[in-house]
Amino acid sequence: MMKLVVDRASNVVLGAHMVGADAPEIDGNVVIESRGGALTVSGEVTVARGDLNLRGSGLDSRVQLMGDVRLTAGNAAIASDNADIVFGADLLIAGDGSMTLDAPEGSVLVAPSYSG
Repeated sequence: MMKLVVDRASNVVLGAHMVGADAPEIDGNVVIESRGGALTVSGEVTVARGDLNLRGSGLDSRVQLMGDVRLTAGNAAIASDNADIVFGADLLIAGDGSMTLDAPEGSVLVAPSYSG
């Protein structure tokens, strides 16, 4: 499992280089949480086997998918505690898996540049 928790009031931007430039695919569960800042996926990220959990918590908990996220098998859970979840790219699950979106104080939106 890969787990990344950021505990300060700053934005977190993730791309494939954050996962590893030589190995942009991850085997196993991936948990990424930002506590106090937005979480943005800006480059393509692939989870080869396992679940993906992206969570924004704190004052600015917006979660933005601006780079494609691919799961070859597994579940995706995306949550924002008090802001929006914004899609500006694809979230693809090949094979068995499901997607859960939770934005109790916000909305699930498509970025204007991506809505075509």
